[in-house]
Amino acid sequence: MDRDIPHDVHPLQPVRERLSLVVELPSASHLRLFVYDVSGREVSRLADADLNAGHHAFPLQLAASGIYFARAAVVSARERIVRTARVALLR
Repeated sequence: MDRDIPHDVHPLQPVRERLSLVVELPSASHLRLFVYDVSGREVSRLADADLNAGHHAFPLQLAASGIYFARAAVVSARERIVRTARVALLR
């Protein structure tokens, strides 16, 4: 992820047991955080809400091993940023 951009998504990869997606918001923003499988099917909707500035962790429980994509869209009064991160889950 580009550290010059204030909104970052930090997935832990690869992971065997517990997985949390962490988002740091420097200002109050609307966050949409969804997880997709490799076929593009939405498998988890972790956030779709207005959040205060700060550190937010979203636990993710996936049933199967595989490659997933976490997509975060952040909309604040100043900007709109979309980031996608690859997550590898090993069971």
